[in-house]
Amino acid sequence: MFLVRGKSQESELDDEKNNQGFWCWPFPLSPGRSANKKSSERSSKNHLILQRQHLQSNRFPQHFGTDKMEIRPRIQISTAHMATVLMVFMILLHDVAEAGRQSKNMKGPPLSPKFGQDNLDNHTVRVGHEVQFSCTVENLGNYKVAWLHSEKGTFAVYPIVVTQNDRMSVSFDNRATYNLKLQNIQESDAGKYICQINTGPVISISGTLSVVVPPDIIDEDSSSDTLATEGMRVLLNCRATGNPIPTISWVREDGSKIRVCKSDKSVSEGRSSECEEVAVHHGSDLELRQVSRFDSGEYQCLANNGIPPTVSKRVRLYVDFSPTLWISHQRVGAQVGSTAVLECLTAAYPPSLNFWSKDGSDVITEKPGKYGLIQSSGKPRLYNIQMKIRIQNITAEDFGTYSCSARNPQGVTDGEIKLYEILEDMEQDTTAVILLEEFDDSPFEKNRHKKHRKTRKRHRNKQEFMEEYDGNHENGIQRKYEADQGFHHSVMNAANQIMHQLGVMTTGLTILRHICHLRAQV
Repeated sequence: MFLVRGKSQESELDDEKNNQGFWCWPFPLSPGRSANKKSSERSSKNHLILQRQHLQSNRFPQHFGTDKMEIRPRIQISTAHMATVLMVFMILLHDVAEAGRQSKNMKGPPLSPKFGQDNLDNHTVRVGHEVQFSCTVENLGNYKVAWLHSEKGTFAVYPIVVTQNDRMSVSFDNRATYNLKLQNIQESDAGKYICQINTGPVISISGTLSVVVPPDIIDEDSSSDTLATEGMRVLLNCRATGNPIPTISWVREDGSKIRVCKSDKSVSEGRSSECEEVAVHHGSDLELRQVSRFDSGEYQCLANNGIPPTVSKRVRLYVDFSPTLWISHQRVGAQVGSTAVLECLTAAYPPSLNFWSKDGSDVITEKPGKYGLIQSSGKPRLYNIQMKIRIQNITAEDFGTYSCSARNPQGVTDGEIKLYEILEDMEQDTTAVILLEEFDDSPFEKNRHKKHRKTRKRHRNKQEFMEEYDGNHENGIQRKYEADQGFHHSVMNAANQIMHQLGVMTTGLTILRHICHLRAQV
């Protein structure tokens, strides 16, 4: 069998028009076989030029006469494939030449490939950044350097990247160092990377890539703003992702301490639970037992894993409770024609509807020149409301009992302030004013976790005023005040005692001065 290749002039013209390749046919020649004259002349030339024909049928092989000529299907080679084959051929040719050159320069047997380092460097990289592994090789010869991942397989065989990852590239710095570079690092890129030489058996070194990820709070798995009623149990939770795993803590935005309790074991055994107040609570879950109005406010969940930035989520806790009143002065005195200001402090959630009335009559409304109503947020907590009424140009009809009332869905609370007349000949020192209580959180903080009574409080007794704070059925605080006449007597008695003491002191000083004068004369 011979493989005869050739073209006629007409065939070459067809190729130029159609830009196609040429045909190849193997066929048998029998030198001893008789042939006609024309056939003998062609055989003596030892070649045959066959013209290409466009075949209308795909029937292969076809036999012509007794020579049984076999025609194979057409083979087309594109320009890109030809370029690839040529490039591979040039690389192989270069390797062969390089091997020949090295073998010519070596006096002894060829050296085996080896690494110029014990292992690849380990890298810790933040997500989104880039990293490069470097591998030093000596005496590579005709062998190849490959890059692999311990779980994902081969990435590259220098100089070709075999994986479809545009974030990855390979390079060769000099005659000994091969590099693998990864850009825009993802968390999935973490793992062990291997530099390998395809000797028999293969040799390799490796290094580890660790990818760190900043914390991120998962909103859908974390608590949002929460509404509770006094006495309920509330559980706030916060979830976050990141590498390393973030630690989670809770703080109050206003700096107040958080009242947390330990496990329910003590409660199940009939004992009181062990609770404490802390500035920071560590843990993804924050449990608040028997919440009170003092637990309401803004809480912050903080997630931190050492990779900046620390992230946070704000959760607002609303606690429903019935209104409570604080009255700084139970009795206020004023002269006819003057101005007086009565004041109440209320606390309630939802915010209460606050109003003033006199002697059980209709609600007092704003009246220029007579009544001025003032309402503002109190301190130290936002649910406190300070309500004032300013009474101008006081007449005899304005004296009496004024009620400040606060109402919300949880209940209603009333307080009373008496406005009485101060006569012109009455000294200011004998003004009858009862100081009920200046607002201070401290006494309420002590018992703030006890349940508040949601009862309507009315105080109509002119002789005494009782205020119940905290509403606890067992420890209700009652304050009793003296009647007006008894109170004045107490004030006058105290004044008389002071004057008597001053008189005694004055007499003593006179006698002492007289004695000193006599001694001076002597």
